[in-house]
Amino acid sequence: MDDEFQLQSGEEDRFDLLPANVPLLPLPEYCYSLETGKPFRFCIDCDEPLLLQKSEPLVPESPDNSHYALRMYGITKVIVGGEAVFELALCLRCNDRLVQRFSQESRAAIAEFIGSALHIPGPERIQSGDFSCFHCRRPKSSCHRYTIGMFCAGKHICANAPHVMICDACESEMAECLSKHTREEWDRFIEEHFDPTPGLGLDEPHRFPMII
Repeated sequence: MDDEFQLQSGEEDRFDLLPANVPLLPLPEYCYSLETGKPFRFCIDCDEPLLLQKSEPLVPESPDNSHYALRMYGITKVIVGGEAVFELALCLRCNDRLVQRFSQESRAAIAEFIGSALHIPGPERIQSGDFSCFHCRRPKSSCHRYTIGMFCAGKHICANAPHVMICDACESEMAECLSKHTREEWDRFIEEHFDPTPGLGLDEPHRFPMII
């Protein structure tokens, strides 16, 4: 396909490819880029392609070859009034590098906040995007503003990943636990990759969209 990139032999270690036997679902349209109306094509940080294809399986004996050409990445979107006002796609390596820029105190606070609250939605909810806030269980339909975070691979969404939806109130509560250093690193990341968006308010003290 013309929107996919050929994975060359020997490049397997360059990308975070999907492990074997991970259940997949077709990528729902709410995971598409608002700018293009199609799946995200590039990581916003390293600019490497997210959609890969390979003519031969990476594991020849595998009965399902389709999984072995898929690069793993995360999508984060901020929704206000039913419309996406902020979105990004990060490959797993860049996501990990961004998180490592945060203070150890903040990483521990986020881990404690999330705790064991995350759960894996059923396939029907993943496909429809009918989520509830993982922290307070408030349904998406009653939220004016919320953030979603999804694990994807190629043009698929991972069926066994703990996809995240967090309401504005809980996101604000989580952000209050973050250190000044972490806020500054997030602001720096935003400035590196985005132009200011009027009305988005990511520079407000409690605006720190959950990244996966």
